[in-house]
Amino acid sequence: MSTIAVGDLMFAANTISTETYRSLEVFTVAALIYFIVAFPASLLTSWIERRMQDSQTQVPRRRKMLPAVAGSGKQYRTLRKQGGE
Repeated sequence: MSTIAVGDLMFAANTISTETYRSLEVFTVAALIYFIVAFPASLLTSWIERRMQDSQTQVPRRRKMLPAVAGSGKQYRTLRKQGGE
């Protein structure tokens, strides 16, 4: 979007400035037009990215706690190997 818009906008501004000899005013207006178009688009894109990133994050699962008895470390390792985290 921005590549085509900037090229077209600058071409039109250059054409007008060569006809009117008022380059400062013409390019200032062109910059304002670009800002009015690009800034809200940038905000919208950032908002969409945050929404997509938030929807993809998962809540971490809690581990099953084993009773505190002698040898519980071995039982925990066995439980992890079986896939029962």
